Amino acid sequence: MTATAHRPPALDKLLDSELMQALALQHGRVPLRDAARAELERWRSQSPQPPFDVSVFEAACSARPPRRRNRPCARCST
Repeated sequence: MTATAHRPPALDKLLDSELMQALALQHGRVPLRDAARAELERWRSQSPQPPFDVSVFEAACSARPPRRRNRPCARCST
């Protein structure tokens, strides 16, 4: 994956980097995915849109700690 591009890679590819996998272990994959989506939305809203830089994206996701959802999973609720 190149460091900069005009468009971001697919979200799944972004989440598969070593740094993002470590964040997923620490915070959970769903909260990290939500934070990554929010960061992609922030990038898309910029005008003019700068080239997408994976290292800037990962740093922004690292600085934006994902929030764990406080809802119990379907298997845990009775």
